Amino acid sequence: MNKDLKQNYFSIDNLSFRFAAEQPLFFEALNFRVPASSLSFIRGRNGVGKSLLFRLISGVVNANEIIMGNISLKDSSYTLSAGLSLPLAYQTQVHVVNQKFDLMLADRFSFIENLKLAQMPRYPGLRTPRIDPVIPEALYSLNIDFNRPVHLLSGGQRQILATTMAIQKPTSVLLLDEPTAALDDQNAQAVMEFLQMLTHTTGLVTIVISHDRELIERFSADYYFELSADQKTGVRTLKKQSLPFLF
Repeated sequence: MNKDLKQNYFSIDNLSFRFAAEQPLFFEALNFRVPASSLSFIRGRNGVGKSLLFRLISGVVNANEIIMGNISLKDSSYTLSAGLSLPLAYQTQVHVVNQKFDLMLADRFSFIENLKLAQMPRYPGLRTPRIDPVIPEALYSLNIDFNRPVHLLSGGQRQILATTMAIQKPTSVLLLDEPTAALDDQNAQAVMEFLQMLTHTTGLVTIVISHDRELIERFSADYYFELSADQKTGVRTLKKQSLPFLF
């Protein structure tokens, strides 16, 4: 991973969004700044728009959707406006690992073969060069058999593989949507420890959607972000909250 990644930060400023011009605001004036090299977390009720926020952060805006605001990554800033897509130079740096991470995997292939598949360009040609997979330093302490077929790996190991596949191409921002939701406590712990090591050693900006208070308190800095909806208007806002949680 490029050493320059250690200088990363990521922010959104005054992000507002509606699904169409005639629709009410869904997000209003969201502000969000996170550093590199440490895990940042977003919480919120089901259906509040966490996955949608990740989609917008990754630069995907559908036709007729209205978006305004600014996104900054390292030393570059991008203005968000209706009909204007974020440039490819930004989009290619931001990778998402969705909740259904198994859909990313070829389960009859081995761990290492999946990593090789993840390195292939979208339109491979006859002269596409062979590139050795990027093996993050954080992987070597996990005692994973890289030649083992994916369908024989644990759920935690498959999540770790999906995450490692996401960074096989140059990455500055890594977004993970509920990476431990389908895992038992032991596997969830292993996944979060891997993410922590990966983020620290690569200098990535890593943002995690999670409902698990215990994991957030253990692996985040001294704060997290809460995405919530106003009960009357339905407008979503994002607020920085201090830890520990107040039960």
